[in-house]
Amino acid sequence: MNKKKPIVHIGFPKTATTWMQKYLFIPNQGFHVIPRNYLISVLDKRDILNKNYYKKNIINQINKTIQNCPDHLIPVATWEGFAMNMYDLNVENYYKRTAHQIAMHFPGAKILLAIREQNAMLSSLYNQALDSFLITTDFKSYLQCKSPFLQSLRALEYHGIIAYYQQLFRPENVLVWPHEKFCSSPVTVLQKIKDFTGAKMDINGMDTQKKILTKEGKHYAYHFSRNLAPVLKFLDLFIAPVQQKKGISAFKMTQIAEFTRSQIARIVPSSLEASHREWRIKVMKNMICAYYAQSNALTADLIKTDLHPYGYVMPPEKAVKELP
Repeated sequence: MNKKKPIVHIGFPKTATTWMQKYLFIPNQGFHVIPRNYLISVLDKRDILNKNYYKKNIINQINKTIQNCPDHLIPVATWEGFAMNMYDLNVENYYKRTAHQIAMHFPGAKILLAIREQNAMLSSLYNQALDSFLITTDFKSYLQCKSPFLQSLRALEYHGIIAYYQQLFRPENVLVWPHEKFCSSPVTVLQKIKDFTGAKMDINGMDTQKKILTKEGKHYAYHFSRNLAPVLKFLDLFIAPVQQKKGISAFKMTQIAEFTRSQIARIVPSSLEASHREWRIKVMKNMICAYYAQSNALTADLIKTDLHPYGYVMPPEKAVKELP
């Protein structure tokens, strides 16, 4: 029976979570991953209402997975959905409820959490939404939370979630690092994770250059192609019957959209791409401004890391307040 404390990696999204799930949280690096379907059940509201279902199914299944974990491996639950839900307006309620659910399912767990500079995070999440055809609003409306994909800017106020997890699991059991540090010095962060988890990681044998950084895409092509989504939905009303009759793949429309976007990306001049990137930065500077400054100051104090060198906006020193 494995008596080691489980590790819970809660995100945030867009902080190399996919890279860690693919290259770090694997048996060769000393980890045993708990199945994702169990983790999704952790946040299922039915679990709160039906305690019998809770105890007999989910908790028992997770405990069994941890107990059957080989002695040389450490059980790990990794899912960025634990950190935030962009569709949830009540940010504080979401992460508090999630933290208590994690404490119930993984008692005595150690928590891993990565954060990212908010402007870069918002831009990356917007690109992801465009790439998945989940959003049709323009960038300004998105930042004004007029899109279902972003309900509240408070979702990226990191100090609240960090303080709550430290309170619930104790500060020494919560490891937080800025994503920018992981990108600039991955070995340093991986060594901290190794020391924190006690896993038998082979850091020297890891290829830390494989897709740690979010790939640079054609942002203008993404921005322009958001207009394809409503057009495709309109066309789908007429094409769907033909698809069924001729047996055309259900993903045909998505393939057409992706092809169209790739062609847009090919013809977009680099100067236009650069201008669009500068426009986004200007928009965020004007709209977001110092919104996250106070939160970043509190976050830096909680994790004992100077975030200013990594581009996080900070308030004047006199404006920094102590946590209550």
